[in-house]
Amino acid sequence: MEWLALLGMGLQLYGAKEQYNADSDAAVNAELAAKWNKRVNYRTALMYQMAADQQILQKDLAILDFREQYRKYEKDVESKIVASGVDAYSGTGLQILLENAEQAGTEIRNIDFNGRVAARELNERATSALLSGDMVLFQGEMQAQGIKAGRGVSLMQSAANIGMSAYKTFG
Repeated sequence: MEWLALLGMGLQLYGAKEQYNADSDAAVNAELAAKWNKRVNYRTALMYQMAADQQILQKDLAILDFREQYRKYEKDVESKIVASGVDAYSGTGLQILLENAEQAGTEIRNIDFNGRVAARELNERATSALLSGDMVLFQGEMQAQGIKAGRGVSLMQSAANIGMSAYKTFG
């Protein structure tokens, strides 16, 4: 019967070793998954930052396009004022040109403001993605630490059980 007890203790020891190895693998996998998720969030942040840069470029292009269209419009209005017989650079003609220029300036400021707001929102999303990646990494590391601590406790419990079995069997 003692050989059966020895076999049982050996199997308990083997099971404890396998559990320890499985827990070690789980801890490594938790860390790897956390690092992978951080990289994914980092790439997401880069995409948001690139989109923000693109938004600024699009804003600048929209302003250039608007200015070009305004210049054409301004020349058209000026030629119509001159064709009507009114002096384009004094009185009512000048007032019309100045009001149009003021409206164009307001429109350019609106395009600029809206473009900057959109870019700022994209940059905030990038920052959020970076922070989220840091949190995921931290959580993964904490999970791995918990698994490592648990494997030590489990190993100690198994050793205590084997020791108690040996004591009961062999006295």
